[in-house]
Amino acid sequence: MDQLPQKYQVAWFKLSEFIRRGEKERALGIYKLLMHTVDDTAFAKQLEGDLLLFFNDSGAPESYLAAALLYKKTNKLAQATAVYEHLVAQFPHEEAFLSALISCYRELGHPTRIVLTFGRLLTPLAHAQPARTVARAVDTLALILNQHEQAELYTKLVTELASQERASRKDGDPEFLDELVKKTKTLLTPKEREALTHTLKSVAARK
Repeated sequence: MDQLPQKYQVAWFKLSEFIRRGEKERALGIYKLLMHTVDDTAFAKQLEGDLLLFFNDSGAPESYLAAALLYKKTNKLAQATAVYEHLVAQFPHEEAFLSALISCYRELGHPTRIVLTFGRLLTPLAHAQPARTVARAVDTLALILNQHEQAELYTKLVTELASQERASRKDGDPEFLDELVKKTKTLLTPKEREALTHTLKSVAARK
């Protein structure tokens, strides 16, 4: 930013002021003028998505998707994955975003990131998506994880699903959750199985 001509530095400052004051049209207008000062087109589209999301503009997902595609086109898979992670966090009900993220994870092949970041995304996903859809996503990721990593994700998933009425009652599919719990327990040590059983009983008691 220090290398930009002073007029652009002032313009970026004005943009931040418009955002702070919640002046959407003025902020979007000046941002369009400033886009050419950002060398990385993908990053520029990501910033556009952030701006639109801040103002609850329905065009935000489109900008984020454009950014992700541009990142992938320039072989910046980690950045593309981050954009899809953000999309899933903000719009967990959109199955297309989840599918795109799973595809990126498989291509990226970073187990630690999957366990930590996707593990956190399981909470909003379990609330927004059908249980079977989320479970299929975890099944796909399990193919590139070791047993301990699989256990972490499945344990998180069954705990989240069990805590929701729709997973075991509203959907009318308690057998699915039971089967998923059984599958999860095959990945656990005896002590971990006992802990999971205790957790699920505690969840059931709170209903």
